[in-house]
Amino acid sequence: MTRTLTLALGLCLLLASCGSGEPQPRQVAVSASGSVTATADIYVVRGSASLRGLDIAGLKTSVDKQVASILALGEDLDIAAEDITADSVSVAPEWQWQPEKRLLGYRVSRDVTIRVNSIDTYAELVTGLARLGVNDFGLAQREISDHAALEHQALARAMENARARAQVLADASDMTLGKVITVSEAGSPGVPMMRAMASAAPEQDSYQAGTSKVTARVSVTYELH
Repeated sequence: MTRTLTLALGLCLLLASCGSGEPQPRQVAVSASGSVTATADIYVVRGSASLRGLDIAGLKTSVDKQVASILALGEDLDIAAEDITADSVSVAPEWQWQPEKRLLGYRVSRDVTIRVNSIDTYAELVTGLARLGVNDFGLAQREISDHAALEHQALARAMENARARAQVLADASDMTLGKVITVSEAGSPGVPMMRAMASAAPEQDSYQAGTSKVTARVSVTYELH
């Protein structure tokens, strides 16, 4: 009985040893990026009609008139109403602290955000704002309308580049590149850059949208044979 148990135990250990001795699959892991160049075609301008004084009611009236002029400018440029946001009035006291605390007046302001979808309209908008005397405005952000499609293209290029890098390593090792075992994405898209900004009332042809790189990064593991 003891001899039978000993033989059975030895057989189990032999089988386990055989199983653990199987060669592990050979792999190669690479990281690569892919980029697509695009032009920004959406521009978000943020401005503020702002005045300081002691007559809050009078200041509010003047600020509201300036905002009305900004809204009229947007209408003249055929900017959709849903692309213009005019915030409510804000009032904040302004103090002088030295040599003693003293109320200088009140800052009455309204913020306006306008979204346009062409560089020409953007140029007309900022020129018009300058002519209206709205000095507190600027480009808040630039966007690409088909950003998702560009990201997909960048990802596809990143995968192509990853396979090319892996192929070089496989060839250098005298091995054959196999199927993908794992793949993961990392990184963030590029930010469109504009090469011209508004100062006072510049000529419209001084604006250039510039280009942006939308970049994707991947890490891929392949089989090697």
